[in-house]
Amino acid sequence: MEEKIEFQINKYITLKLEDNKSKIYINGELFRQCKHLLLINPQKELSQMEINSIDEAASLLYNGLEQIKPIDLGISPKEEFWAHCSNIQTWYENDYDTCIIHSSLAFPLLKNLVEAGDTKAIKVFKEEIGKRLNSNYAPVKEFLINENYLDFLNSNELSVALENIGDVLYLDGLDKFPNYIFEATKIKKLIIRESKLTDIPERIKKLKELKSLHLIKCKIKNLPETLNDLESLEDLALSHNEIKSIPSSLGKINNLRKLILTRNFLSDLPDTFNRLRMLNWLDISQNNFSIFPETIFKIKSLNHLMVNNNNIKKIQKSISNLKNLRTLDLNMNHLGVIPDVIGDLQLLESLYIGYNELKSIPESICDMKYLKNLTIAGNKFKEIPKYIFELPMLSQLTIDDAKKEKNYDLLKKEKRKKNFAVKIILL
Repeated sequence: MEEKIEFQINKYITLKLEDNKSKIYINGELFRQCKHLLLINPQKELSQMEINSIDEAASLLYNGLEQIKPIDLGISPKEEFWAHCSNIQTWYENDYDTCIIHSSLAFPLLKNLVEAGDTKAIKVFKEEIGKRLNSNYAPVKEFLINENYLDFLNSNELSVALENIGDVLYLDGLDKFPNYIFEATKIKKLIIRESKLTDIPERIKKLKELKSLHLIKCKIKNLPETLNDLESLEDLALSHNEIKSIPSSLGKINNLRKLILTRNFLSDLPDTFNRLRMLNWLDISQNNFSIFPETIFKIKSLNHLMVNNNNIKKIQKSISNLKNLRTLDLNMNHLGVIPDVIGDLQLLESLYIGYNELKSIPESICDMKYLKNLTIAGNKFKEIPKYIFELPMLSQLTIDDAKKEKNYDLLKKEKRKKNFAVKIILL
């Protein structure tokens, strides 16, 4: 018969061993089953480790033991129960210090104790939120923010907390933008993932010191005109959303250096894009472009341009204006011809033109003296142009199965050359 044991911490908290499982009760109501014990290898050198909380200890010392049942290590359910009792008792005796037990248990438990009327919990709850936000351990900060613990702070407490929140704010799983975001005016980087936000509020303009804004997989449909008020913004990532158009004001973000718009529903870009004089990285892959946006060819600062996975059939000759390009990705479009002027991109190091409808490659490609990576697989030409092997820096070539038609003999011949050191990837 399974043994039942009960241990009361105080008038609010009781632990019970039921069905060989340790469970926490608050005011007689089941709160949670205790999940894990932190098991420390006594042979592990800890003297040089600075550990300020059980969260940090769990991160530093975790060796997959969460997958091991205590019984496998000779720890009986009864012994495990008393270990949990000892942890919670110590936590209580130390005024509910959230550094003593894991934050994923400490804060929900503390919140429930506040709701139960525990005066000690009421006294320390907000203090503990502020203390951990002021710590240097990012995972706990992210936990408190994502689990909406900042909502328990009044305006003055929130103001102090936001001063201590640091330069970077990570959020996920949001249904709307929390108001406190727009009060965190000192943050430099805001990253929000996998949320249901639809729109970006115009109040985003209050984040004057923001250098990096990532809204990824957030179902964003509309962008505010006030984006250009983010005068310090250098890095903007809006991938995996539902954006159909870009406001012309985006072209006024003078310091913007990196813009990622991959996997949206874009088919055009505003003419004001050519004002992005500092932009060196542009990714518009996986959209609905059927025409190469002409405005791009006026952004002479570009080093990396990704336009793959669209429906583009033609490249204008004005692409030759992008003389600072190092990377050009045109994979998976419907290109029938590559213009001869492509050879003017003499600083290009990586060129991806695979999976189009090309029947030939212009010989001017040989002018690319720094080209290292070339993808030509998935096109309509029958053999590899011999002049490709004259590229002096070429180190990786991605082609179709080299045993087809004349390619096999050509590769065998080139491999006999002493200076041939190209990695061939066969698709």
